[in-house]
Amino acid sequence: MISLNKAWISLKGTVKGFDTPRQLAMGVAFGMMIGLIPKDSLLPYLIALVALLTPSNLACLGISAFAFHTLGPKLDPVLQQIGNWFLTLDALTAYWQPISEYSIFSWMRIENTVVTGAFLLGLAAFLPIFLISKFAFAKFGARAHQFLAQTRLARWLVGSNQTPNLQKS
Repeated sequence: MISLNKAWISLKGTVKGFDTPRQLAMGVAFGMMIGLIPKDSLLPYLIALVALLTPSNLACLGISAFAFHTLGPKLDPVLQQIGNWFLTLDALTAYWQPISEYSIFSWMRIENTVVTGAFLLGLAAFLPIFLISKFAFAKFGARAHQFLAQTRLARWLVGSNQTPNLQKS
């Protein structure tokens, strides 16, 4: 229940403009990682836990996770190649057997090439996605916020049923 309340406050804060470009971009970057990784693995849930513990915007995280989740299956051939390359590295082959004996790693499904490829791609893309999103929110965030704050959905989320006066005096 506390998590849902935090998500609702975060969503209301996004509409009201209480979030910084850094927090919004952090939500996009974490959402990208969560969205890319198949959900039958423990990894996206661990990443979501880390995202909840950081100052990241949950609304942006959810939207980004949904967007990248729809993109994920189209990237499966690339993710499989990345995962296969990493899992068959000669330098790491000796470590897979001892690691696979721990049950938590079987829940993470690290042996799956798509899961490993998605995790590695998410790690590699985290900083570039964060920086691009931060720049975009800093440059266009005020205008987008002004536009979104005038919608009926935004007024409903913040609890105001009054229509804004858009006429200039």
